Amino acid sequence: MRNYSIVDLKRKKKKLVDNILLQLKSTKDFNRMNKLALFFLGNFRDPRFVPTLMKISNSKDFAKANGTLIYVCGEYSNNECKKYLKQLVNWVINGDYESAWSSAQIIIEFKEPYPWPDKLLNELHSSLELALENKSNNKEFIKAVLKKFENS
Repeated sequence: MRNYSIVDLKRKKKKLVDNILLQLKSTKDFNRMNKLALFFLGNFRDPRFVPTLMKISNSKDFAKANGTLIYVCGEYSNNECKKYLKQLVNWVINGDYESAWSSAQIIIEFKEPYPWPDKLLNELHSSLELALENKSNNKEFIKAVLKKFENS
C-alpha cells in the first residue's frame, strides 16, 4: 500500500471535489445530480457547494425536480443558505411540494443572527401573506414560514 503525503491527499481531494462540482453543473439527469449531491453531502466540505446547488436548483431545467437539492443545501449548511432567503421563500410559495417543504424547513431552522434588512423581511412577509390569500398549494408551509418570521 502506497503512503501518500498530506499534500498529495489534499491535491487528490481537491481534484475529486472539482470533478464532482463539474459533474453537478453539467448533468441534465436529475437522478444522477441527486446522487452526486447526496454523496458530496456525506463526504466533503467546500464553499462552492451551496452556491452551485442553489444555482442548479434555480435553473429552468430542474424547476420541478429541485427538492432534493434544496434539502441537501440545508443539511450541508443551514447558515450558508441564509443568503438565499428570497429564493427559499419563492420556493415556499411557488414550488412543488418537495421544494416548498425543503425550503420551509431550511427557513424554520435558521438560527440567529439574522442578516436580512427589515425592508427585505417586510417584502417577503407581504409576499407570503398574499400567497396565503391566493390559491397556493403550499399553505401549510407558508403558514409555518410566516410564524417563523413573526417569532423572530
